[in-house]
Amino acid sequence: MKLNLLPARSAKAGGGEGSGLVWAVPLAIILAAGGIGWMFYATNFSEGEIARQKERIDKAKPYYEEAVAVSKRVDETIAKAQGLVLNANLADAMLAHNTKYTELYDEVRKYIPPYFRVTSMTASPNGNAATTVNITGVIDTFQQYADLMSALVRIPGAVSVSRAGFQDDPMRVPNLVETDQTGRPFKGSQGRRPDDALERMDLMIAEAGNTDFDGAGNFGSMDSTVTQRDAMPDSSVITVAIVIQGKDVTTPNPRATLATAAALWPPVTAPVTTTPAGGTTPPAGNQPANAQPGGRPRPGGDNDE
Repeated sequence: MKLNLLPARSAKAGGGEGSGLVWAVPLAIILAAGGIGWMFYATNFSEGEIARQKERIDKAKPYYEEAVAVSKRVDETIAKAQGLVLNANLADAMLAHNTKYTELYDEVRKYIPPYFRVTSMTASPNGNAATTVNITGVIDTFQQYADLMSALVRIPGAVSVSRAGFQDDPMRVPNLVETDQTGRPFKGSQGRRPDDALERMDLMIAEAGNTDFDGAGNFGSMDSTVTQRDAMPDSSVITVAIVIQGKDVTTPNPRATLATAAALWPPVTAPVTTTPAGGTTPPAGNQPANAQPGGRPRPGGDNDE
């Protein structure tokens, strides 16, 4: 027994596998025609866009050429004005340098503790990226000498702080010797205090003096030219050197800068003088007294008679 599973309409059309080609061939033709048409459309559209862009480029080309010409003229003007630009930059650098030292001193002064009495402050370039600030002043104790370093190292950019000059004269407790079995404290600038009362009294008499005023450190001076007061007897004059990174106080060099600027100016040629065609200037001795320049008689002179 054989079953027929094809639909009735396929059987009426002739049945079999070849019946599907009836619709495939027209569909393929339609697709091919559509593809060819789209190809022509895309080609024409692309060519039109290319033509429009070329037209836009051609319209913009004069502006581009004008911009290039202006740029060239600007480059030429800048090249001719290199000497002027260098002089202007030098002037700006010199004006900016006027406040570099004062601004640096004002910045450092914020971190100087009140117990450090400053007598002088100087700064010098340490390369193009660092500056060394030297401060001279007076302190009283060794503890201040130690604390001063901690205060100055807080300066922004400070990479090193060095010190010198402190003269310490502390009280010390000596070892026991035959003449001093008590170990009385004394300063290093003094001598040992003996146990014998008479000897100790003689030593104190020898060390006695007028301590009201001794003129140390120019204090009490009546000389009007003396304006600086240094250390008193129990104080020390010290010097502190601070290296600050990032501070450039290098002074512009006008002489060297202007020496290099001479080669940047365009050469200047002397003007060419010409004489009028056909005209000669007669010697001054052959001209009449009433003659005008060029040898002509002056109106109203003797030649009008």
